[in-house]
Amino acid sequence: NARYLAGIALDRDIMELSSIIRGDVRFFGMVIDEESEGDVSVLNLPKQSRAIFMYRDNIFEFVDADTQLKKGDELVVIAHGDDYEKLVKQWPGAMK
Repeated sequence: NARYLAGIALDRDIMELSSIIRGDVRFFGMVIDEESEGDVSVLNLPKQSRAIFMYRDNIFEFVDADTQLKKGDELVVIAHGDDYEKLVKQWPGAMK
């Protein structure tokens, strides 16, 4: 989602950002629903992917192992390309 990448790229030249994010790395965005509420581990993310940050009520927050997800949170996951495809299959209606 362009909004997330824009937030990451704030104050950075896009070319500089492309030197940081290389290879088969992808971002995946999703809105947490009732089934996904709770500890981040409830998501059962693929091995080569990590929840890195979210927006709750339009406020940026980093995600860690203790983060409790709530319905409506906008979660951003970074993933290896193969795991990105698994995320798309697991959450077909996500924001990608």
